[in-house]
Formats: sequence, structure tokens, C-alpha cells
Amino acid sequence: DAIGKEELGLVLKKLSYGRLPSQRVTEQVQKAAADPSGQISSCNFPLAVATFYEERMKEGPGNEWKVLSIAIGFFLAIWLAGAAVFSVTEGWSYGEAVWYGFVTLSTIGFGDYTPETTEGQL
Repeated sequence: DAIGKEELGLVLKKLSYGRLPSQRVTEQVQKAAADPSGQISSCNFPLAVATFYEERMKEGPGNEWKVLSIAIGFFLAIWLAGAAVFSVTEGWSYGEAVWYGFVTLSTIGFGDYTPETTEGQL
């Protein structure tokens, strides 16, 4: 069995976690592994995958770090804002409220701090 250009595009998209690789990467994979008719045989498929990863690494990181940074930023904002709310509603120091947030968000749940006010229990 052989893989055509369209099927190769789908495979490379799966290897890219749903994103289409650049035209340059696709062309390099075709150039390295395809026969003259543009088909990639099952024997050359490992070469196609290896070429894809090699060429993809040359392009450097994509948006992965940007997305991860945004996610971490949101997590920290929610954690620290929640600590500010608990500090005010429960009368704890900000450090105690941050600790409570850590123990709660990590699902450890020591029970050393528990909300006593109605607002804190919501």
C-alpha cells in the first residue's frame, strides 16, 4: 500500500497534534520519502516520519510555550486572587490563604484551615 499527498497531509496533521505543518516541512517529507509518482510506500513510511520530525525541529517551537504560559498565568491568577478573597473573608493572613489555596487546589486537604464564614464556605 502507498500513501498519497492527501493521506500524507492527514498523517502529518495528526503528528502535529491537529495543526497543519508548514509547506516546507511537507515538501521535505515528500522529497525524502516519495517515489517519482509522489506516493510513499509502506517501506518508506518510517523515513517520512523521521524526516517530518527532523524538519519540524528545525522550525523551532510553535505556540506550545505561549499556550502553556497563558494557562499557568490563569492558574496563578485564580489561586492568588482566591487567596486574597479568603484572606479578607476569613481573617487569615495572605500567606495562610495562599497555603489554603495550595492545599485545596492540589486536593491534599489537610484540614488545618477550613472556611468558617458563610462567604468562605460558598
